[in-house]
Amino acid sequence: MEPFIQQALDNAQNDEEKLSVVTYYYNLYTQKTKHLQDQIRMIEAQIDELSTALGAVKDIEKNPSINFNIGGGIYVPGKPVKGDVFIDIGSYYVSKTQPEEAVKITSERLEFQIETLKNLTEEFSKGVETVSKLNSIGQSLLAKNVDGKE
Repeated sequence: MEPFIQQALDNAQNDEEKLSVVTYYYNLYTQKTKHLQDQIRMIEAQIDELSTALGAVKDIEKNPSINFNIGGGIYVPGKPVKGDVFIDIGSYYVSKTQPEEAVKITSERLEFQIETLKNLTEEFSKGVETVSKLNSIGQSLLAKNVDGKE
C-alpha cells in the first residue's frame, strides 16, 4: 500500500475516520484502475495495428496485392508500387519514405507502445493490490463496528 495512505490511516483518530480514509482511497484507486484498464486496451489495439502494419511493410514487395485503408473502416484492393511509402507523422500529415525507413519507424513505435503497455500493466497491478488491501481494511473496520467492539 502507498505510504501516504498508511500515514493517513495512522493519523486517523478513530475507526470512523479510518473508514472515511479507506473509503476515499478505495474509490480513488478503483477509478484509477478502471482508467488504466481503458488505457491498456487502447495500447493493446495500437500494438496490434502496428504489428499488422509492420508485417505489411516488410512484405510490401512480396505481396501481389494489398487492401489499402482509405478511412472509416473502408479498404480498397491495390497493388503496391516499388519504391516510396507514406507514413503518418501525426496531425494528419504524412511523410514519403522508403519501406526500410518505414519498417524502422514502425518498429520504434511498436517498441515504445510495448514498453508503455508494460508500465501501465505494472501500475494497474499495483492499483488492484491497493484496492484489495483497502477493501480488506474496510471490511475489517465494518465488522468491528457491527460487532460493537469499538
